[in-house]
Amino acid sequence: MSDIKTPSFIFFQALVALLALVAFQQMLGSFLLTWNNDIVDRTSIGLWTSISSQIVVIVIMLRVNHWQLAEIMTLSKSPSPTILKYYLPISLIVLLPTLWWLQDLFRFVFQFIPQDIKTIQTLNSILSGNWITLVSVILIIPVLEELLFRGLILRSFLTTYSPQTAIILSSILFGAIHLNLYQFFPAFLVGLFFGWLFHKTRALWLCALLHSIHNATIIIVSEHVLLQPIYSLEINLLTLCISLLGIYLLFKAFYRS
Repeated sequence: MSDIKTPSFIFFQALVALLALVAFQQMLGSFLLTWNNDIVDRTSIGLWTSISSQIVVIVIMLRVNHWQLAEIMTLSKSPSPTILKYYLPISLIVLLPTLWWLQDLFRFVFQFIPQDIKTIQTLNSILSGNWITLVSVILIIPVLEELLFRGLILRSFLTTYSPQTAIILSSILFGAIHLNLYQFFPAFLVGLFFGWLFHKTRALWLCALLHSIHNATIIIVSEHVLLQPIYSLEINLLTLCISLLGIYLLFKAFYRS
């Protein structure tokens, strides 16, 4: 039997893995709530079922594809000093201002979309959660999501698709797995950026670190999702220009290397 994996097979495998992740997460959450219906902190339950589900799917994908976790975590095209000196600080120039104008953009857009109150309450609960929630969102989930979506899914896509197609497809899946409209488009755009960085550097730790900083920044600047006032046009244009400058500097850094 041929061991050649077609693009369709690679995408189908990733899609099945994510559907299994969602199904396992829902079943585990339902079981916990059925077992103890008096659970008050349902946000923490949701986060921990998400973490558990991702770990299970990651282990299964590693086994099925005969990949070594240590190899994926340490694989890098660029030496660490170069990443720390150039790529990491320039990436922050892109990422941090983008969070500012991007949030305002979506606050403006979502004014014209019927609000899903339950989803907004869940997101606000995460942003104002206890220390266990914060540790999960800032430290654990970024590592697992980067391992799954960049380390496994995007890595497999890059073996059969063009880099552009692989990054876009993996970013669509990354947005979709959040299971709500409010997070889909921001997650898709962040996925494009992290996917591009992973393609250029193969440094999964860089993506995980930036993802962690991204989540921490969101918690710091967003007390209430979609309920804060929109900032001035001048501030948003300034942060947009800084983001574009960062992208230009990254292109130059990658070109030189």
